[in-house]
Amino acid sequence: MIIDLREKVLIEEAISQNLEHQTSMLEVADVVGTTNAVAIEIKNIKDFVSSIFDDTPTKPARLWEQSANMLTNFDKCIFLIIGSSFDVPININIHAYLGALASLSS
Repeated sequence: MIIDLREKVLIEEAISQNLEHQTSMLEVADVVGTTNAVAIEIKNIKDFVSSIFDDTPTKPARLWEQSANMLTNFDKCIFLIIGSSFDVPININIHAYLGALASLSS
């Protein structure tokens, strides 16, 4: 597997588990397979929520941009969302949050 250089915690965990890995500056995803068959993007709840709502009139939300790039470049794409739905900020439209989760699962 190849781990993005910016993902220090993932790199440390791979080392501590004696997992064979390489590091590189990845354009898409946090971890990719060495054959580019799979891409994994890891987000905590707060980052996931912010990636849904950070769109502008000229640019789509980061989540949709990331998922489109992953789908274009990899056979399988995995979004690993870490945390609890109870951590979703109260001012967030819960339907938009649940819709984003449902959209990624299809």
